[in-house]
Amino acid sequence: ILLLFICLLKPDLLFFSRLHLYATLPTFIRLLCIANIVRSADLIQPFPIFGTPPAPKVHLIQHIGSGYLGVMKVIPANREFSAKVELSVLSECADSPFIIQLIDYFTLERISYIFLEYAPFRSLDDLTQLADGIGSEKCTLFALEILLAIQHLHKRRILHRDIKPENVFLLISGHVKLGDFSASTHVDPKTNKARGMCCTYMTRPPEVWNYEHYSYPVDVWAFGISIYNIITNT
Repeated sequence: ILLLFICLLKPDLLFFSRLHLYATLPTFIRLLCIANIVRSADLIQPFPIFGTPPAPKVHLIQHIGSGYLGVMKVIPANREFSAKVELSVLSECADSPFIIQLIDYFTLERISYIFLEYAPFRSLDDLTQLADGIGSEKCTLFALEILLAIQHLHKRRILHRDIKPENVFLLISGHVKLGDFSASTHVDPKTNKARGMCCTYMTRPPEVWNYEHYSYPVDVWAFGISIYNIITNT
C-alpha cells in the first residue's frame, strides 16, 4: 500500500530507481503505477525511430526532480530476448568509459523499459551526414575510443555484431560511446566462435554472408567500414 501511495503521489521519488517490486502488485495497479511514473517525466521529444516496427521506441526523457536527462527504450514483448541480451551486456560492461551506461530498467507485462545515459549530440551517423564526412584527423579520437569499447567487449567474450556509426554516440564532452547491444552474443567458450546473421548489409563480413561460424574479426570488419563511412560519408 505504501509503495502504491508513493507511486501515485510522488512518482519522482521512484523514477530511475529499482522498480522490480512492481512484480508483486496486481496487474491493474502496476499499469496505473507505471503510467503515472512515465507521465511524471517530461517526454520532451521522441528520437527518430530507426527501422520499422517492432523496432524499439526511443524517447528523450527528463526527471522532474533533478532535471536529469536520459533515454528510455521501450522494447515490445516480441523482442524480449534482445532486451535481455542488451541488459546483460550493459550490466557486464558497466565499468567501461567507452560504453553507454545503463541507468535502470524494469519489465512490465513483458514490455521492457531500459533507461540509458543520454548523448546530446546523438550518433556519429548524424554528425557525419551533417558535416558531409568529418575527415581522418578528427576521426582519430573517435576510432581509438570505439576500439577500446570493442576491446572491452572482446575481453569478456562478447561480440557486438552491429557496429556502425548509428550505434556510436557523441557526448557533450566530445568523447564517444558504443551502444545498442540488442544483437550482441557471447562466443562459445570452447571454440571462441558464434553463428547467425548479424551486422547490417553494408558492414556484414564474408563469413556471415556465407553462413559460416565467425569470431571477433566480424566486429573489426564492421569497425573498419564504419570508420571509412565516418571519414568520407560514403
